Amino acid sequence: MTGLKDIDSVSHLITFLNGLGYKVKAEPLYIPDFGFPDSVKKILGELYLLSDYEKRFQIYLAKIPALTRTNYRNIIESFNSRFPQINTLFIFTKDWEEIVFINPERIALGVGKPKLKLKTLVVDREHIYHTDQEVIENIRITPHEQTPDIIYEKHKNAFNVERVTKEFFNAYKFALESIKDILSYQEKATPQEVHSFAQQLLSRIMFLYFVQKKGWLKWKDYVQDKRYIKNLWERYKGYKTKGSNFYSQWLSKLFFNAFQGPNKHADIHKDPYLPKDIKESFVIMPFLNGGLFIENRLDKIGFQLPDEIFQHLFDLDPFDSKKGFLERFNFTIREDTTLEVEVAVDPEMLGKVYESLISEEERGKAGIFYTPRVEIDFMCKLSLIEYLTEETGLSKVELIPLVFEPQTILPSSVIPAPPSVIPAKAGIHEGFSSDDIRKVMIALHKVRIVDPAVGSASFLVGMMNVLVELYKYLYQMAERKKLEEINLFGLKKQIISENLYGVDVKDWAVMVGELRLWLSLIIETEEKYFDIYSKALLPSFTFKMRQGDSLVEEVAGKQLFLRGEYGHIPETLRHRIEEIKGKKTAYFNDSRHEWEKEIEEMEHALLKDILSDDIKKIDKRVKARKNELESRPKEQMGLLKTKEEREEASRKKTKELEADIEKLEVEKKRLQEILMGAGKKKDYFLWEIDFAEVFAEKGGFDIVLGNPPYVRQEQIAFPLEREEDFDADEWRERKREYKDKLVNSAKLLWGDTLKIDKKSDLYVYFYYHGLALLKPKGTFCFINSNSWLDVGYGVGLQEFLLKRMEPMYVIDNIAKRSFEADVNTVIVLIKRPSTNDVINHPISPLKKEGKGGFERKQSPLKFIAFKKPFEEVVKPETILEIEQTNERTVTDDYRISPKDMEELLLEGIEIHEEEEKRLIEKDPMHLPYSGNKWGGKYLRAPDIFFTILEKGKGKLVRLGDIAEVRFGIKTGANEFFYLTPLTSPLIKEGQKGVLKVRNEAGWEGEIEEEFLKPVIKSPRECKTILINPKDLKYKVFMCHKDKKGLKGTNALKYIEWGEKQGFHKRPTCRGRQRWWDLGENNAPIIVRSTFNDKFDFFFNPKRFLLDKVMYGIFARGNAELISMLLNTTFIAMFIEIYGTYGLGEGALFVAVYNFDNIPIISPIAISPMQREMLSKVSEKLLTRETLNIYEELGINPSLPIREQKPNPLPDRKALDDIVFDILGLTEDERNEVYWAVCELVKNRLEKARSV
Repeated sequence: MTGLKDIDSVSHLITFLNGLGYKVKAEPLYIPDFGFPDSVKKILGELYLLSDYEKRFQIYLAKIPALTRTNYRNIIESFNSRFPQINTLFIFTKDWEEIVFINPERIALGVGKPKLKLKTLVVDREHIYHTDQEVIENIRITPHEQTPDIIYEKHKNAFNVERVTKEFFNAYKFALESIKDILSYQEKATPQEVHSFAQQLLSRIMFLYFVQKKGWLKWKDYVQDKRYIKNLWERYKGYKTKGSNFYSQWLSKLFFNAFQGPNKHADIHKDPYLPKDIKESFVIMPFLNGGLFIENRLDKIGFQLPDEIFQHLFDLDPFDSKKGFLERFNFTIREDTTLEVEVAVDPEMLGKVYESLISEEERGKAGIFYTPRVEIDFMCKLSLIEYLTEETGLSKVELIPLVFEPQTILPSSVIPAPPSVIPAKAGIHEGFSSDDIRKVMIALHKVRIVDPAVGSASFLVGMMNVLVELYKYLYQMAERKKLEEINLFGLKKQIISENLYGVDVKDWAVMVGELRLWLSLIIETEEKYFDIYSKALLPSFTFKMRQGDSLVEEVAGKQLFLRGEYGHIPETLRHRIEEIKGKKTAYFNDSRHEWEKEIEEMEHALLKDILSDDIKKIDKRVKARKNELESRPKEQMGLLKTKEEREEASRKKTKELEADIEKLEVEKKRLQEILMGAGKKKDYFLWEIDFAEVFAEKGGFDIVLGNPPYVRQEQIAFPLEREEDFDADEWRERKREYKDKLVNSAKLLWGDTLKIDKKSDLYVYFYYHGLALLKPKGTFCFINSNSWLDVGYGVGLQEFLLKRMEPMYVIDNIAKRSFEADVNTVIVLIKRPSTNDVINHPISPLKKEGKGGFERKQSPLKFIAFKKPFEEVVKPETILEIEQTNERTVTDDYRISPKDMEELLLEGIEIHEEEEKRLIEKDPMHLPYSGNKWGGKYLRAPDIFFTILEKGKGKLVRLGDIAEVRFGIKTGANEFFYLTPLTSPLIKEGQKGVLKVRNEAGWEGEIEEEFLKPVIKSPRECKTILINPKDLKYKVFMCHKDKKGLKGTNALKYIEWGEKQGFHKRPTCRGRQRWWDLGENNAPIIVRSTFNDKFDFFFNPKRFLLDKVMYGIFARGNAELISMLLNTTFIAMFIEIYGTYGLGEGALFVAVYNFDNIPIISPIAISPMQREMLSKVSEKLLTRETLNIYEELGINPSLPIREQKPNPLPDRKALDDIVFDILGLTEDERNEVYWAVCELVKNRLEKARSV
């Protein structure tokens, strides 16, 4: 049977495809018949139709002079423009050494015709990989699959690069864990060091797997080998003798000598273990430099790396897919784009793997989590537009098309725009003056950008790519350069040097971030243009990407912030910073080991000098205060009328001065302790020292962006510590200590008045610190969980942003997931105000105009919900529309809700109606803010939500105004209190009825029936709205008597058994007067706290008890009536809007206080006739089994929602019609309620399920 290796002619290709099950016949085609453009005719040597299925799926072979992406696209797009109805597999070759299989897929991107996404498999016949074979095997068809639609679906799935990503991720993770197991057994280092070394080893080897694809790793006489590492291993295995070791004797020489330039080659010649041919190969290796192959502290630990590690990496095993994983996958140095995807491991895929590994460690969950390129690209461009607007004075109308699609503004006299580029639309600026171009280029050189949780550096790489695209077109416009004349390696290196910075708390994360940047550089490097042997090729990122805790900065164990210092440091220190900056630039280009140490010493000396200068300033201030104490200002005292007044004023002033002196002395002592404890060596991270050049030059960064770690509040701990290294109490204390440090560090930056809920997830702290890193007018852009928009701990952050920042955009995408399978995310864009002294001093973005009026000082905060994937909607026209829209707008692509700061503040202030008039006279900046449902009301809420609020004026009330919502029972020991009956009640002599029961701890026994009450443990037990006791499985131990009153009962014996188990010592139980007495919670209406696709409110006339997973509603009035009103469909919509997203698996949580705020029809708005109608409806609705929302409303969620006419169940419709009549909704508005509820539920669940 013909295999991939055997395809060296058309006939062999035919045989190969036939073996895959295809009906094939080579039909040479006459190219002029196709009407291709002349440019395509020139490159098409031969064209064959190999297979044809009903002219709906065809396979073509094209022989072309050069295998380039441009040639592929030109040919396939020309074919597609003539035959858009045909799906294809295109096969390209030049000389049969390489064969390229391409699956073109039509995708919607913006307006106009669909674009072609080319998914490519490049097969090198000399080097066939597992990936190649698997893709080809997946397009095999059986005799039952000979239809065009089935074939095309198989091809789409086979060429899915996400499948390769998952396979590579799992194989990489397995290899990493295997190496760590071997190293851990040696007991030479901490778990963190073991992990870091294992990551470093894999990073070095994988970097070489990319480098060898460039042909840079060579044998004697400069013979290229694109499988050099594998062949080096094979050469070692054939040469090794007893006692040989691949790592210590061969690989370490390659790493630390061969790649370090000619000066290190002498050691290779002297090496006694290396064969002659290996020495001859090693001395012609490229001079990589850069830091990746410099021996570091991890290398000096002395790990022994047995050959079995490399067997696992390089030796394929047909029976174990995890072995030889580096040889299973094809590596490519070309990076994918939106429309060009190669089914291989490229640097971007490696970045996804690294980001996923970091995310796994932070979240404690397995899986692939990464921020898609399109979202990173979008965030980078939004941030750059804000920066360029401030720096250049150009308008956003001019800048948006330049940043988002620079090719559209390129003059045709320079270079014709590609055919796929959409011509500039009306309203988009069509030209730039030379002065405009100069302004933009100067601003780009000056921009300083940082990711404070840099991880795999995906955001820095994304920003670099955006800047490269901008520079490419600016150079062409300004200097009339052709694209091929631009030195992209030099340009990327310049951007990294001038513009990009990053920090991560994990050293191995910094390491992989550096690797990602190095790979992005070598993409642009061609050996014929560079001396790769005698000059250092790669720059060092040691002082661009730094390891440290972005959130807690400490020196000598004490928190220290120098954020405001650079505004008033002595000139001598400014000169010192310039020296450090110069040294860093030199080290960037030539990473000499001694320079690294020298720079760190200079940084350490700078810190000491700043502290010493601060201490001197404190001494001067103390002296000034003491002088003031000694000489009372008589002229001021003379202004006071009486002796008593003068004496009181003097005492008051003396007290103030003494307090000030005491405060200064305390601060002086603290600084002296830090200075003394700092030691002789830099062993800390401080933003203002590690990036002194940025803070001295600008006072902060121009742009802060990234995707901060998603760590839930209960998991927050010192980031480099592990739970397994502590006992439970110690770990709890360590977590508390770190959380205290987080809160204190934020308050050191922004003042003690800052409100921080300790239940905040970790990303919230990154907001406070990230915003503090900005210079005035700087721009902040994060993608993170949307939970802060609606949950309690988001209140403080909302207030902080409204009162002290200029929030601009909160962006959701209801069509597609971001980077994680079960956490919903938003993109947030914020500007720091222009006020210089923001840190530690509250400022107001609102300025008072007069009594009761406020003038908006900045643009409104715009809540934007995109309805289509980012790929389809992120285009200049859309961004311009959003930028210019200042009122609620709904289009096919997006929904936007602009809200003024004052409006948002007032909505978040809890006041009673009688207070509203007095509020008008007050400044909302100083009123207590209690929070707002930003996500529910402004991102998720459909238009019908606002219609109901408008039509419901005077008819709607808050649920909290007519009922009290309370938590269910929190037992603190479910395994004690919840029991399952095993028998019917028994009558024993001298006893009331007793019941035999079993608890969740396994205890079985008899307890008096009077102490066992039915309990609703889960809403799943409730099949109908009216709670049926037959559905309840559990009893709860409910006893209000003391032990004396229980004498002689089984209940007392049970309590005593519980105490022997230690239940009475549990926190919740310990807090009760009688630990076994649960009190009462027997509400007439019950509702779940967490929702999926059912929204029942249960009527509980027998007052059964309920567990804490539900809430009890105590109605003030007719409970049955209120329960029916709560079961109307529009309440489900309000639950979706007022609930909290971001929980696992798309679940929706509604807090007690959110239920209080849900609008409900006021009972007094219901006429007697309507009450009678409600009573009739309830007879059936109360007792039938409830269904999910789709079944209740007659909507199929697998079909487009709005293409279906709602068909609610009869009793459901009867109930809804009564309420809709009260609200005065039209027929269309009623349908809108049904559609909106189903869309909200579907979007929530699907968004959480998608990746």
